[in-house]
Amino acid sequence: MISIEQAASNALCVFLRDRFGNDVVVDARWPDPEKPLPPKAVTVLQAGGAQHTMLMTADPVSHKELNPSDPVRKLYRWLVLEVTQPLQIDCWATYDVVRDQLRAALTMALHAGDQTDDFPIGPGLAVELSEDDGWTGIVEYLFDQVSSQDNVNSVAQSEYRATARGEPRMTLYVDA
Repeated sequence: MISIEQAASNALCVFLRDRFGNDVVVDARWPDPEKPLPPKAVTVLQAGGAQHTMLMTADPVSHKELNPSDPVRKLYRWLVLEVTQPLQIDCWATYDVVRDQLRAALTMALHAGDQTDDFPIGPGLAVELSEDDGWTGIVEYLFDQVSSQDNVNSVAQSEYRATARGEPRMTLYVDA
């Protein structure tokens, strides 16, 4: 099991891999500085500490019996927290034109959700957490505009970058 914050980053990576296809490398870690950048890459990184808001309810959301022959022992699901985690998405390319194409594709992907519903599904992009990461539920992602990050050094090294800052919002449940 990993943290719910990393699970949210991983879920967004899976979504973006599906949207961008095989020619874009999508990763939840910073690019290795010892290796050259791929021609097209996207990174999804945690960009600061998470904020946890207590939501502990007096009544469980659901329950199931641990032992059907024991009517007293049940497993309850408790709503505990709303979690937000600052994220940064970087589009990397070796050419500025390709970076701009990635930037446009990222903007479209981040606004692919239902823009009318209330939390936790809307107005941003809604993606399911992966049970492989140890979590279930829906994450809502809200991002600001994607902006280019050119400077003299990056242009000289053919490392063109665009960045979007935002956050996933998710609820944390505990079974007890």
